[in-house]
Amino acid sequence: MDKALEMCSTSHAYDIARQEGIDVRDIKFTTTPEGAVQVMVDAPNATPLQIEQLGNRVQEECPVARMRKTQVSEKQAMKWMRLPDPYDR
Repeated sequence: MDKALEMCSTSHAYDIARQEGIDVRDIKFTTTPEGAVQVMVDAPNATPLQIEQLGNRVQEECPVARMRKTQVSEKQAMKWMRLPDPYDR
């Protein structure tokens, strides 16, 4: 996975989360065999919709994520998801 994408997206995600009042504890990036990027966000008080909206803003505001979004297929898109609560894992 591209470290520039991970670092830039993480930085923007923390800034955006702070603006939105979302307490983000951790962000983990993984790449699927198809080339999609799954982003797991540990934010216990956020809803799945808030995390999805966070991901959308990151892909608009982060230049690396925005560039990647225009160059990959839908199957390879970044998918932002809330990490399940510990009792749900």
